[in-house]
Amino acid sequence: MFDSPLPAKHMSLFVALTLVLTSCITHPDRSNFDPNNAHSSGNQNTPATLTPIVSLPKISTPINIADLPSTIAPLASIPANLNQFNLVPTLVPPMPLQQGTSSGSAISTIKPISKEPRQTRGGTLRVATHTWFEDLDPHREPSTSFVAWGPGIAYSRLMRFKSGPNVELPSMEVECELCTDWDIEDSTTLNFTLRDDVKWQTQLGMGLNYVNAQDIASSFQKQMTKGWPNSHILHMLDKIEAPSDTELRITLMAPDADVFIALADGRSKITPDIAASSTNRQILRSITGSSPWLQETIKPQTMVRMVRSEQSEIEPYLDAMEFHLVEDPETRLSAFLVGLVDIYRIEYLEGQIDSPDPKLNYFEPGSGIEIAFSTESPPFDDPKVREAAMYALDPKELIDKVWEGMAFFSLGFPAANKEWVVEENVWSKHFSSTDKSLAILKDSSIQSPVPITITSSDYGIQHMESVQMFAEQLSRGGFDPSINLLNRREYVAEAWKSGGYQMLIGPSFPQSSPNGYLLPVLHSRGAWNTTKHFDGKLDRLILAQASEYDSDSRTALIQDINKSLLDNGYRFMPITKIQPWTWNNNLQDFHPNFAGNEYSFWEKVWISR
Repeated sequence: MFDSPLPAKHMSLFVALTLVLTSCITHPDRSNFDPNNAHSSGNQNTPATLTPIVSLPKISTPINIADLPSTIAPLASIPANLNQFNLVPTLVPPMPLQQGTSSGSAISTIKPISKEPRQTRGGTLRVATHTWFEDLDPHREPSTSFVAWGPGIAYSRLMRFKSGPNVELPSMEVECELCTDWDIEDSTTLNFTLRDDVKWQTQLGMGLNYVNAQDIASSFQKQMTKGWPNSHILHMLDKIEAPSDTELRITLMAPDADVFIALADGRSKITPDIAASSTNRQILRSITGSSPWLQETIKPQTMVRMVRSEQSEIEPYLDAMEFHLVEDPETRLSAFLVGLVDIYRIEYLEGQIDSPDPKLNYFEPGSGIEIAFSTESPPFDDPKVREAAMYALDPKELIDKVWEGMAFFSLGFPAANKEWVVEENVWSKHFSSTDKSLAILKDSSIQSPVPITITSSDYGIQHMESVQMFAEQLSRGGFDPSINLLNRREYVAEAWKSGGYQMLIGPSFPQSSPNGYLLPVLHSRGAWNTTKHFDGKLDRLILAQASEYDSDSRTALIQDINKSLLDNGYRFMPITKIQPWTWNNNLQDFHPNFAGNEYSFWEKVWISR
């Protein structure tokens, strides 16, 4: 319990919260649940697993997504073969955390409970979300507030990302959800064997009550509708066939190691074949999915309540989940502190506001800052100047002072697998040496200080402090930087997309897979290669990893890409964010994997009493 009453600031916000959340929250009767195998999912088939094929999840970023191309155009010309709450708040102190590191090592874990409580059924889990959604059609709605924090959890996927206490994060290792196994027939042909026991939540008619291969095929075809917001996710698919109810065959346009990640993405939901027609919108006004979660209540701009389906034999353990829209960040914090919500994404750094201690430091690949040098115009057309600038920069100083240790160094692209991240003892050899920066400029007969312009925009306090500190570091290393601060729209249009910069410092590029970044941004002929570099060796590495299905082989290629970027200094990500989370102590088996916009771990969570 907290030792002191709620501060006045938080109490006022708590009052405000009761005006925002207008739904009545009740706790159904909870009965003990003691199945013979409490961890069984009811599926007697052992899920097929795949060694990690890692992608870059689409993470929230300050970049205005609407300003970016809606579809992935990987390469310009590469051949295809390649409420009022009527309850008494329960104040639960946070659990201590094993502190992580800022170098990309394993994420912190929760201290074990001395006496393991019994798994029980019952209770309502309450979560606050900061945005709402616009559509109930999962193929038209791209937001995580729908797919992971709203009614989208009613839908299943062909595959899903693994989560649990033995999954080392970040990870995009996949397993079957609607399938039992799969095989790679050749580099462009995938065959899936499907479950035959998954019911639709709504009785659709004779012979239509179970999910079949045609449902999955039509869902993918519908999702790929040109111009729809989620169409780019499945851009590698060429043909989808359903030879029988339990057989699915997918043909790719070219070998693509990211295909399993695309199939497991939270936006690749499966809807009934009867709902595939864009004209049949009536079905989607009432969610018809195949997951264990049923839509009970949707109050627009307020709350979504999902309840456990009676057809689920064991999981989920919870009776219900409620997702409440709470737009104000301080109100979300207050709601957690007084026990009105059970999970909290810590949004304030230490010293800004009193906040709970984290139980999980989640490495957010793709969320942070990238630096890019134009290789087309002076002074960064000279590799020696780029090398000197890198030596002048000290990412660790930023991580410690601006990001308070809640960040790590990444290279080239937002790597989602720790095996893809360069170790500090490797990358640090190219940074953090003012003496080497000055010596390179002197030995190259480059007169210092070298005047340069840093192009950026206002993406928040930490971003602006980072830009300023990088400028100060460059000043000490023989450069004379000036900052060209554009508004966000100008930054996206004139700098990030068109390459109108000498040196760019901005938020990481939003993407949903490694190839969705490596091909369009880092390949020489990529549509968004705004650094204007041309590197045949790097191109070959990028194309090789793009079609490499073997995890170990792909990792080796990725590390070669990282080394190339260190040696050539085209663009890199010195800051990748670590996002702290916390939750109430009675919440059990909460092992989140936030990859790919789908949080399937909700089914495992239960409340101890």
